[in-house]
Parts: sequence; structure tokens; C-alpha cells
Amino acid sequence: MEKPASSKVVMHNARSALDADLHVGRKVRKARKAMEMSQTELGDQLGVSFQQIQKYEKGSNRIGSGRLWEMSRVLQVPIDYFFDGIDESVSSEKTVPWWLLNLAKQIESIKDEKLQKQIISLIEACSEQD
Repeated sequence: MEKPASSKVVMHNARSALDADLHVGRKVRKARKAMEMSQTELGDQLGVSFQQIQKYEKGSNRIGSGRLWEMSRVLQVPIDYFFDGIDESVSSEKTVPWWLLNLAKQIESIKDEKLQKQIISLIEACSEQD
């Protein structure tokens, strides 16, 4: 049986995948340390060994999307935190820091629209002080 003519093998750049794994691993380590959490504690919450966490942090094992989603919950960071700064070709002026997104989500979660506007006004007033 012949393969269809449109069937193509797609080759991925192994170097860029490795760089991404290393970057995400470093971000996991940074977030874990910020939470003052050991590798064992993180592993226990995720249902994996501390050795597995070590491998994730070193970039030697890739982190699956479901596991990364769980890590973002446990480490209390948005999922895009792990990829922040990964693409050096994107201007830092265009990249929104994870904490700013988190702040926006927190303000948005306030049900009282008047209170939301007051908080925004307070932030604006503080930023105008020089």
C-alpha cells in the first residue's frame, strides 16, 4: 500500500525544544523557591517523586501540558508564567509580566464595579506621584 502524496514528515528543531524545556524548568524552580517549597513538597502535591521534579527543573524531562497546568495551580502562578521571556525576539515592551495579569484577574474578580474603579483610581494616583 502506497503512502498518500500529501503525507510529509515534519522535523522539529531539537535545539529549540531543549531550550524551551530548560527555560520552563528554570521557571518551575524559581516559582517553587519563591513559595519556599522543597522539591519533595512539590512532588507530593503533584503525585511524583522529588527526583522527577529535579529532572523537570533541569530540563532533562519534558513537562506535559496537564502536569504544567497542575504546577501552575500548586505554585500559584498563571500558566504563561512558565513561558514568560522564552522568545527573545519579542520586545520586552510587548510582554506583559505574569504578576500584572494576576493583578488584573484579581481586580476583575471583584463583583462591585464601583470598587473596581476605586482601586484603579488608587493605582493611577499612586503611579502619578514622583
